[in-house]
Amino acid sequence: MLRKRGHFSSGPLSTFVVVLGFSMLSACAPTASTTASNSSSGPAPAEVIAHLQQAKASDDEILKDLTLYPNRREDVLTHEAAATQAIKDLQYGYPVDPTRLAYALEVPPRHLTAAEKTALIQQLQDAIKEDEAREQAVVAYSTSMYNEAPNAPVEFGHQESLAQKVIKQLVEGEHVSWDEVQRALYVPPNPL
Repeated sequence: MLRKRGHFSSGPLSTFVVVLGFSMLSACAPTASTTASNSSSGPAPAEVIAHLQQAKASDDEILKDLTLYPNRREDVLTHEAAATQAIKDLQYGYPVDPTRLAYALEVPPRHLTAAEKTALIQQLQDAIKEDEAREQAVVAYSTSMYNEAPNAPVEFGHQESLAQKVIKQLVEGEHVSWDEVQRALYVPPNPL
């Protein structure tokens, strides 16, 4: 099953739990020695590093595929570099932002099957509907909302446009960057 950024399929679900636990642990314990002493409340950095190394190894394996399209190769290289940097930061005791960690742990798919492409298009259409619903809610409360979040309607409109562009590229058989797909799936939070 395809996933939105931050939502993982069965195998990486445990990785997400580890990431979430580690990020909570990092917020409470910024030093490596403190983190090690609190290992009962979350995973040790060594566990997270092991997951990052596994993601990096998966990226390396995908990069061996000579049929990989250039934009997908770029995505995989970017994720691999993020995993490498996160590993270094954790090894030296630096905290790693949960969003950055989730990105580093994600391994873009090598190729999309027809079924995966269809499911992805459906997820993008669902994201557009959610964008539209949230935008309409903001417009309905426009007087008070423009004072609190004046760019909210524009942000939802931008996300809708991006999702429509990615759907068009997928339908036409173009090879879309996985990171662009993930950006298109993002639905801005409801400011209400």
